[in-house]
Amino acid sequence: GTPLLLQILFFFLAVPAIAPQLQLSEFWTAVIALSLNVGAYNAEVIRAGINAVPVGQVEAARSLGLSSIYTFWDIVLPQAVRISLPPLANNMVALLKDSSMAYTIGVVELLMISSRVQAESFRPVPVFITVAAIYLLLTTTFTQFAAALERKLATGKR
Repeated sequence: GTPLLLQILFFFLAVPAIAPQLQLSEFWTAVIALSLNVGAYNAEVIRAGINAVPVGQVEAARSLGLSSIYTFWDIVLPQAVRISLPPLANNMVALLKDSSMAYTIGVVELLMISSRVQAESFRPVPVFITVAAIYLLLTTTFTQFAAALERKLATGKR
């Protein structure tokens, strides 16, 4: 529930002050902060997807004699994946865009490079339009891939 920027700065500045042996590079600090942030959201999405599978499906599998493990693996999980895929794809797109916040601790990524180019060229408009186009291309490609995967998983569901 805390802002991602706060989490990145906490792992970069506060964790080494608390435990000096945990001093990490800027890159790994950003990886850990982004992973923990998106991991929490994805865990909630997956939990909600599992809970969204109708109880009758589980009861039917159990009445057919499937064990709890097979019920989860063969009945619940495939349905939960179908349910969870759209919000998981949204979280991944958000992660791609949020990775630009790693710029604040010195990680060399697209936004930092664009700021450097803009500072050297004194031409902010073409630089930032190009960066926006790159982000748009990346997010559109990922969204189309996720939509194709969603259609493929939904082929037997009518």
